[in-house]
Amino acid sequence: MRKTEVPREDEWIEVASEAGCPHWSPDGNLLYFVSNRDGFWCLGAQALDLQTKRTVGTPMEVLHFHSARRSLTHTLGETIGLSLSADRMVFSMAEITGNIWLAESERQ
Repeated sequence: MRKTEVPREDEWIEVASEAGCPHWSPDGNLLYFVSNRDGFWCLGAQALDLQTKRTVGTPMEVLHFHSARRSLTHTLGETIGLSLSADRMVFSMAEITGNIWLAESERQ
């Protein structure tokens, strides 16, 4: 197979189920993705074999977002804009806050 050819579907390798927004690590040995396998949208990664790029082991959790205040849920309609370097990760994340006020009325 030449590099410009797309592999047949039966040759595809599943990296992580229920995952999206995949991004390669700078060295190509990890594939980062967004996943909700624990019920929350979090960042995960899958180690890959150095030569074959087939998966090694099970996917690992990188960053959890298990709160309503800081969440990837509200950014998934668009790309999270994940960008990686050797020692940094940059992505979009929603932060939601709110207040509840109580007012007393004067009864007449």
